[in-house]
This record gives sequence, C-alpha cells and structure tokens, in this order.
Amino acid sequence: MPLQDNFNDNYMVYIRFLRDYLKIMVEQKSSVKKIYFAATDIPIFHVCKFPELKAFKIYTWQMQFGENYDAKFSFENILNEEMISIFNEISELYDRIDSVEVWTYNTIDSYLKLIQYFYDIDSFKSEEDVLVILDKLANLVYILKRYGEAGCKINHESKNQFSLFLSEEIELENNLIYAETDKVNISFIKLYSINTINTTDALFCNATKTWFNSVINKSTLISGVSQKQFVLFFKEITQKIDSLKKKITNN
Repeated sequence: MPLQDNFNDNYMVYIRFLRDYLKIMVEQKSSVKKIYFAATDIPIFHVCKFPELKAFKIYTWQMQFGENYDAKFSFENILNEEMISIFNEISELYDRIDSVEVWTYNTIDSYLKLIQYFYDIDSFKSEEDVLVILDKLANLVYILKRYGEAGCKINHESKNQFSLFLSEEIELENNLIYAETDKVNISFIKLYSINTINTTDALFCNATKTWFNSVINKSTLISGVSQKQFVLFFKEITQKIDSLKKKITNN
C-alpha cells in the first residue's frame, strides 16, 4: 500500500500498536524491562505528553504525503479525543518502564526546523499557535531536564530509571528503539518520518543491542549526576527554542 494512502487510519493503527506493546511490557512479570532510544529526533514518548506537539508533527506528515496541501495548521483540525487519550496512555506507560536515551546537541533541531519552515510558508492560522508549540516544546525540555537531574521518571510514583546519554563525538545515524524483557526483545526502525518496521528476530535484536552498547560506550552519561555536560546540554537546547521564539515574535 502506498505510504500516503489512508494516512489517518494508518496512524491510528500505529499509535494503538505502540500503546498496546507498552502495556504488555508493563504487565509482564519480568526482571528485565528496558527501552533504549537513539534520539535522532525527539522521542515520541516525550512528545506524547503534549498533544499540541503531536498535532503539529501529524500536520507536517500530512503535508509531506500531499494531504490537504493548502490547509492551514490548527489544533482542532488534527486532534480528536481518541488520539489524545492514546497519547496520554503512551506517555504514562513509558514512565513506568526503565529507559536509556541517547541524545545529541542536534536532536531537537529537526523539530525546530519544521516549525521554522511551516511558519515561513505561512502555514499557521495564527502566530499564537506557533508560540503555543514552542512553549510546549520548552515544557518538554524542562521535564526531560528534571528526569535527568533525578535519574528517574519523577512524573510517576514508581520512579523508574531514566538514563540520559549525550553523544558528542558521533552523530546518530539510526533512528532505533530497542525494547527488552526476559521473554522477548523487539526492535523498531523508523522510516520516512512516520513509518515504522518492527521485528523480534533474534539476530537483528542482538545486533541492535550491540549497536546501542557501542554508542553508549562512546557517549557521556549526563543524568543523575551534576556535570558540566548536563548544564551545557540543556542550556544550548533551551537557547535554541528561545532564539526561534524571539525570531518569530520580532517579525
């Protein structure tokens, strides 16, 4: 089936699957439950905390696939109650699973470039919507920083482990999610922004875990400890958001 066919229906299938898999992980009686994320883009699990951010990302995908190309962005034209409910579930479930994320200084850039691009071509119904998106993005970074300071997901009572690594020497080339339990491992490969392939193939999953271990060994753990890299990392990505916000409000 062509990627652009039935976009909304296919997207709902995708987020339901992700929600349901996270449920399985949480409910499994397993001594090992961990998700690894190579953050070439902001992990979906954090974005799901803010439906406004997901709405904008969905809009950019719709434009990419040629749906309603002339439509202006507005939250009410994208979001529905089921979407918001699933986004909330995904976020809550992720907070109940230990995780390891590898970010770079450029992880946030793709999102900011999308905001800048669609603002430049006058795709927003109002400037206020752009500022809402930027404010929500700043809130996302604030929560990520709090997780990093604590070394755990303080938004949930279980306070599951959160390990944040910063890759400074190498850029992440693969947008991968790897989830492991005692019973089964699964790898998710992100394609064409929205599409995802997942596999439980043992050889592929073992290779994915080996790749993650290699990247982590070349990266710096910046969560749970007070380090210069932690301060500089969050200072830089916060400044990027503030800079774009000032640019837009001064136009």
